[in-house]
Amino acid sequence: LVVVDLGDPWSVVPQARKMLKGSGRFIAICPTMNQLENLVSELVRNEFSDIECTEHILRTIDAREGKTRHSFHGIGHTAYLAFARKVFFSKRKGKNKNVYSPKQVASSVGSTKSTG
Repeated sequence: LVVVDLGDPWSVVPQARKMLKGSGRFIAICPTMNQLENLVSELVRNEFSDIECTEHILRTIDAREGKTRHSFHGIGHTAYLAFARKVFFSKRKGKNKNVYSPKQVASSVGSTKSTG
């Protein structure tokens, strides 16, 4: 697992990929959508899969007996989170003889259909 909280999280994606074992998880915190876009582009370039992005919003709750409700004060954006998984095979031909291609993985489980 690699967790990144940097202003430019895309800059460490290649190093994170090298450190992660097959199917290892990558998580990054991004304060802006532009940073999230740059990060996702770099994750795709570095053959990560299962990329999912979420937005987390802070909303306070007024908790009082018989009157608990969401507060309309303090609604604000807090962060975007990006989650990804290292692909355990290479999409590039001839990259590593010990790494299986997507077709080899599909045929080894008896299926020739592409899942994604």
